[in-house]
Amino acid sequence: MTGQSTANKDRDVLKIDEGEQIANVEDRLMKRFTDVPADQVSATVAQAHKHFITSTVRDYVALLVERRAHAELQASLHRRG
Repeated sequence: MTGQSTANKDRDVLKIDEGEQIANVEDRLMKRFTDVPADQVSATVAQAHKHFITSTVRDYVALLVERRAHAELQASLHRRG
């Protein structure tokens, strides 16, 4: 029982709040897309996160948000020329 309790504590230490993960995504994308206004990056990340808000499996939401927002920001750069 003690070993299982320790394993659960270790797992909890590794968990990062989804909000913090999304903030990290936003930071990474702002560094990647320096030609895009920060408010546009924030809005794009928020919109991507909103897309996954009803997902029952939350483990990969930050990854999916990052991929979706990255694709949208990349497309917006191409549209701007």
